[in-house]
Order: sequence, then C-alpha cells, then structure tokens
Amino acid sequence: GSARHRKGKGGEIPCHNADREGKGQAYKRRVFEMDGRVGEMKEKLYEPGVAATMLLWKDQNCSQYFLEVHQPETPEVQVVHLRVAETGQLVTADPESVVLGQLPLEGVECSPGDTLRFAIQSVQVDPPLLNNVVFNCKANTKKSADLWSKIVFQFQIRYAAITVDMLAGGVAQ
Repeated sequence: GSARHRKGKGGEIPCHNADREGKGQAYKRRVFEMDGRVGEMKEKLYEPGVAATMLLWKDQNCSQYFLEVHQPETPEVQVVHLRVAETGQLVTADPESVVLGQLPLEGVECSPGDTLRFAIQSVQVDPPLLNNVVFNCKANTKKSADLWSKIVFQFQIRYAAITVDMLAGGVAQ
C-alpha cells in the first residue's frame, strides 16, 4: 500500500492501505505520538456519528493507554459505567442503548440520568450480558456511560485479545 497523507491539526497524517504492507508501514512510521489507528472502509462513504465504516484500533504497539485501568494494583479488574434510564434499566451510551441491568440496587440512591460505576469479571456478547457485577459508586456527574463496543473491547484486550495481524488476515480474505 502506497502512503497518502491527510492534513490535520498537527500536520500531515499518514494513510496506508489495510493490507499486510500497509499495516507494517503504519506501525513502523512514527510521525508523532498517536493514540491508536483509525481504519476507514473505502467502499462506502463515512457518515458522522457511530458508523460501521470506521474502526478505531488500539493495542500496546500504537497506544499508550489502550487498556483502561482504574486501580494500578489490579489491572485485571474491568470497570464499566452505565446510565440509569427512566425505566430504571442500566444502559450503555449507544444510540440504541444496550440494557445490561435493572434497578433497584440495594442501598444505592440514584435518579434517571445518573451514571453508575461497576466492576465486572466477564462479558457475554450475544445476548449482551455482564457477569459477576459489583457496584462501586455513583460516577462523577460529567462521566457518561460506556459504549457496548468499549465494554467488549476492554474485556477482549484483557482476556482474549484480537491482534492486528488477526484483523489484517481477515481483511486479506
């Protein structure tokens, strides 16, 4: 893949094809410190918002902060943030919210719109489910709920990571 460039705030941003050669160039070339890589599907036009035409990829090779850790002494503990819906359901921030729980939680005072923080031990993708959920606290008022894709990604990166080589292998097929 030949490199192209896009003009960004910090200068030119290198662009590579999503083949084996392009992936290698993207990981070797460090123009400036980045926090991940963005993939764009060329066959379809991008529409602003949540779109299947874009992919934000983070791993230990291209992002200093790919693993979200709330307590450095226990990086294996995954923390998720869920919003309290009007119905009392605990939901993600997705445009079509994913329901992952239900109030009441004993001893927790909260209102619709509040964001609550939980520690979890595992994620089931289909149907969406969190396992061994422990309430931590009511989150800061500015903290929004997590997207379902972030929850799954953070689980996968801890226990069943998909590598960029696996991703590139799927593109090549």
